[in-house]
Amino acid sequence: MSGLRVFVCSNTHWDREWHTPFRVFQARLVQLFDLLLPLLRRDAAYRVFNMDGQTIVLEDILDMRPDLDEELRALIAAGRITIGPWYVMPDEFLPSGEALIRNLLMGSHLAQQYGPCSRVGYLPDMFGHIAQMPQLLRGFGIDTAIVWRGISSATLPSEFVWTAPDGSRTLTHRINERVGYGIGWFGQWPIHSALGVKLDPAVFGDPCVKAEWFVKIVELIAARATTNVIYYPHGTDHTLPDVDTSTWLSLARRLRPQWEIVHASFDEYVTALRAATASVTLQDVHGE
Repeated sequence: MSGLRVFVCSNTHWDREWHTPFRVFQARLVQLFDLLLPLLRRDAAYRVFNMDGQTIVLEDILDMRPDLDEELRALIAAGRITIGPWYVMPDEFLPSGEALIRNLLMGSHLAQQYGPCSRVGYLPDMFGHIAQMPQLLRGFGIDTAIVWRGISSATLPSEFVWTAPDGSRTLTHRINERVGYGIGWFGQWPIHSALGVKLDPAVFGDPCVKAEWFVKIVELIAARATTNVIYYPHGTDHTLPDVDTSTWLSLARRLRPQWEIVHASFDEYVTALRAATASVTLQDVHGE
């Protein structure tokens, strides 16, 4: 476990029309940005927040708070909020291939009006993955993917090459299969499931506790990794930014001084992963 490079990707998973009406989630989105923007202003160590691979959230927040347009443009241009490449997070099997292409087209077009568009095929919560997804991503110049739900193999490592029927290939990271994209969010069910303990979420109000559990979770993730580059997802369903992040990251660096711990974007993580796997033979996975 020495020499790990841990990329802590603060994010939220934003199901904008799921188990409550859209307007309820839109109001919560306002809460999210009311926390996030002051956090980014005052804390330079809180480098970046990843907005779930979607751009439709820009329309949702600006519908309620058009006064935020200028500041959002500045933060996205500076790389402190990441958006895209999707317009809205899709199901892969229900819509047509044309709909998926236009989803990426609309997402990329909207993102580029504000700043850089993420170049990561972010697919954390789909109910299965179509065989042609690497082909669709490569058509937009995207050569990496982050996936979770829909892969049932218990033996597949965290990193592999996903190959479409036409031969298109993407370097792919599979989020820990036991608990998924919420594994790094403190006090939630994923930690209980992954580590076999039940905890009172209130204990995670202490940054020292967060730092200690961060180390445990990283070691769990690293056990399935093929390189020393570790993806640590720091968010789950509809979560607001963790304002203590910089504090507990500083404490975690003291606990594990042999690790390089970076508060990062999805793109920074996959750039490091691409370099780390350049000389590694990865398993090749075909089909859906």
